[in-house]
Amino acid sequence: MFEELIKILGDKVTIKKDISGAIALSKHIAYQKHLSPILSLLKNAPENSIDVVVCNQLMNKFNRDWNFICAVYNLLITKEVANAASINSFITMAGKNKKFEAAQNAFEFAKTRKLVNEITFNSFIVVAGKNGQFLAAQNAFELAKTWKLTNAITFATFIDVAGKHGQFEVAHNTFELAKKCRLLNEAAFSSFIDVAGKNGRFELAHNAFELAKNCKLANEVTFASFIDVAGKNGRFEIAQNTFELAKSRNLANQITFNSFINAAGKNKQFAAAQNAFAQAKEKRLLDRVTFASFIDLAGKNGEYEAAKNAFELAKEWKLINEFTFNCFINIAGKNRQFEAAQRAFELAKKMRLANAVTFTSFIDIAGKNGQHEAAQNAYELARKWKLADHSNVIY
Repeated sequence: MFEELIKILGDKVTIKKDISGAIALSKHIAYQKHLSPILSLLKNAPENSIDVVVCNQLMNKFNRDWNFICAVYNLLITKEVANAASINSFITMAGKNKKFEAAQNAFEFAKTRKLVNEITFNSFIVVAGKNGQFLAAQNAFELAKTWKLTNAITFATFIDVAGKHGQFEVAHNTFELAKKCRLLNEAAFSSFIDVAGKNGRFELAHNAFELAKNCKLANEVTFASFIDVAGKNGRFEIAQNTFELAKSRNLANQITFNSFINAAGKNKQFAAAQNAFAQAKEKRLLDRVTFASFIDLAGKNGEYEAAKNAFELAKEWKLINEFTFNCFINIAGKNRQFEAAQRAFELAKKMRLANAVTFTSFIDIAGKNGQHEAAQNAYELARKWKLADHSNVIY
């Protein structure tokens, strides 16, 4: 049916615009979830109402079909109706489909036809970064500066890409240039704080956080990033003070609590982590990550009852995932609570949340607790489900 859709677009797409007709058609298409009614709408569309905007909308609606995306994009190029928005969308979709060469070709085409804007550069820098093409991202960023097509998002995006590719000095220089150009936003601060922290440059991260506060550009992500960085750099008191400040400013969300619980755990401050977990519970700010993190932390600190209570609450709130099960099974096993581990394993299987790690953990625990039949049965089931780790041979 996509072939029929492409044919209709090929016959009807036009550079001439019936703006009111195109808007009405676009609104009708937006409500449709299936192809058949869309085909009907396009067949009966008023003359000159199928324009580049409608085609762009269809590319986004069916963005899981790469062949369709390419067909529509090529049609727009052939008909010479492509605009910056359609090229930007194609670059983004090419990146999501791991088609970097296609994204790069579209970016080069946009440059030659003067169809680039800030969004084009931002989109391509993101795609290049996610596809491991740092030099392409860097070249695009430099060109954006030359053409004066950078904005705060461009700087924030490139800082993030440089950081993720281990290019700390590049990220640092970009951050300083953004400050000089007054093009810093919340994302730029959060990205640089994270990058500086991961590169052991805590003072730079701290200075950036203080500047973000002074510029009133510190949001939930900024606070969470800095708490995480402080925790990983052994600055627990600073992490704790930042956490308290985030709460007082109503800037503490699920990620903030997760970051602080992890920071407390890494700095052997279990009581602080437990207190934060209790606060998150009271505020209904617990998510699957928080539960899994706290269960794992409680187990590592020898607090089996706290881990068990958190596991039971996660089940009650239906906020349980594979990692939650794996953590609790491992903790129960290490605390000689085989029956609890077995119940968790059975529930994980029933909920289809048992992965290869779940099986491996339970087999190991069963063996260490002298439950060889349970270990053997789990191993056989793992083989049946094709989740067996063959290094764990049951004798």
